[in-house]
Order: sequence, then C-alpha cells, then structure tokens
Amino acid sequence: MIFTINRINTMKKYILLYLLFLFPIISSNADIIDDLIQSRSFYEWVLPFTFIIDDNNNFVVFFEGSGNYPSIMAYRFDNNILRFIIKKTYIGQEEPYPGELFESKYYLMEIKKENGEIKINCNIIKTLNLNNFIITKGHIIDNNVNIRLSPSTSGQRYSRQLSYNDNVKVISYQNYSRVNDMFDYWYGIEIDNKTLWIYGYFCHFVSELSIEDVRNKN
Repeated sequence: MIFTINRINTMKKYILLYLLFLFPIISSNADIIDDLIQSRSFYEWVLPFTFIIDDNNNFVVFFEGSGNYPSIMAYRFDNNILRFIIKKTYIGQEEPYPGELFESKYYLMEIKKENGEIKINCNIIKTLNLNNFIITKGHIIDNNVNIRLSPSTSGQRYSRQLSYNDNVKVISYQNYSRVNDMFDYWYGIEIDNKTLWIYGYFCHFVSELSIEDVRNKN
C-alpha cells in the first residue's frame, strides 16, 4: 500500500489526537503550571500562613509575625492538582498548664483550576499521610539534637548528635506526642545507611520551592 505525504500527515494528526485522548493528565498537568508561570502575577493566599508565588517562579511560605515558623514539608502534583503539606510550628497555650508550648501543626493545601479559575483549599491535618508525596530537604534548627534508635525519648541514643543547620533526609514519621513543652511527630531519617529517629520539632523544611522542580519531579 502506497501512502502519499498528505495521507501520512493526516495520519500523524489523528495519532496525536488519539494520544492526547489517552493521556489527558499530561496536558492538563502542564495547564495549571503554565498558567501560574505565564501569568507572572504575584499570587498571595493568606491562610494560617502566607503562601505566594514570587517573581522568580518559586512557591514561598512565610508568616508575618513572631512565634510562627511555616515550611513546605512535602508536595505532590497529579491530576492537574498541586498539593503541599505545610508544617507550622508556633507558640501556643494549653489549659490548665499556662505557659509557652511549642506545637507543630500540619496543613494540606491544594491548588487547582475550577471553571477556568485558580482555587486554593487549606485544611489542618489530624493524621499526617505522606503517601505519594515528595518530602523536601529537612534542616535542624537547634544544637545537640539527639538521634535515637526508636521513636521515643526512651529510645537508645545514637553515637552522635545533630547540630544547627545540619541537613537531614526525612523518610518516615510516627507518634505525634508531647516531649517537654513541645508537640510533634518523630521523624525517621536516613543517616549512616540506617533509619534512625529525631524529634520532629527540631527539624524544619524548605521555605521556598521552585515551580520547575515541582513540575519535573512528578
């Protein structure tokens, strides 16, 4: 059978349309990312923290005030929805024990398009679930942070400690619990080719994340 150039080009068009029909998520994923980049707007959402897209195409989270420290713990991009886990540590007060308590809370934030408009939803997470999320780089915010063999203050201490600004790779989490005046999960970290544990309060994550990194790693 002999195909003319015109017939071949027509077949290519049908094949392209067929592939787009089979894989709509690929094109729709590009839609919201491209919309955010091409708009070149200063998006700002005021939630329990401030979340913006800056002029350098970064997602940025911060809090205008003292005693609150939000960071982007994890992210996910699929089905044309951007999802972020925001960790926020703040000074609170608990009755009947007046005083300063350092409590970490976690929020699920979703950015998606509805009827051609970009919408955002943000809700506090009662039970953290990071399945299918990419966890960002963690860093230590104090000195002499103990590493333990199990997720508990009664767990045996490892042979060394972590220091301020040390980077850690968080791979799991367990047991939201109180330690002294703090509330947080225990984080499993990869260190010395082992899975060991630190108390999560002493670990924060990134405050900004490149849009391109989010696009390319999913």
